[in-house]
Amino acid sequence: MESTHTDINGPTSFYEGNRGINNTFAVGQLYMKNNSTQTSFASTDTYVKIAGVTTTTGATNSKFIPTDNRLTCTAGIERDYLAQVSATVVPTTNTTLKIAVYDSSVVGGILEASEYEFEATAGDPKTVHITDLHKHSNGEYVEVHIANLLDTDPVTVTHLNVLTTQIG
Repeated sequence: MESTHTDINGPTSFYEGNRGINNTFAVGQLYMKNNSTQTSFASTDTYVKIAGVTTTTGATNSKFIPTDNRLTCTAGIERDYLAQVSATVVPTTNTTLKIAVYDSSVVGGILEASEYEFEATAGDPKTVHITDLHKHSNGEYVEVHIANLLDTDPVTVTHLNVLTTQIG
């Protein structure tokens, strides 16, 4: 007998509830406004997590827990996601920077397709946008990392917005 996708007990039901998972669209968001905490680098061309205090006030989070500048997936099954990041960076010196999405489920962490390299002028805010497609399961997370390619002088990410949306 073929399922009509309405039979909650059917093996091919669209209802995720029949597998012990609430039928909820997965989305996660965190952001940072007017941050003054500097991100420090111990060495050149090495990614570090962006420093500062993020918030979720007014943000929508379903199947994600936002803590410590990180969105942790709590979905019971693996899903496909689109990560979208906007960040405003203010360097202390003229430099070249890289920014990328860090994915805990990937060896090495950095999602190379999301990497964006740019030149930045001391004291001049530079806004960048990056995106990436990835898969996540329960307990896996995304963060935003930055690297200084020329020196170890710190930068300040004054604004950060991270949105992860289920696409499959």
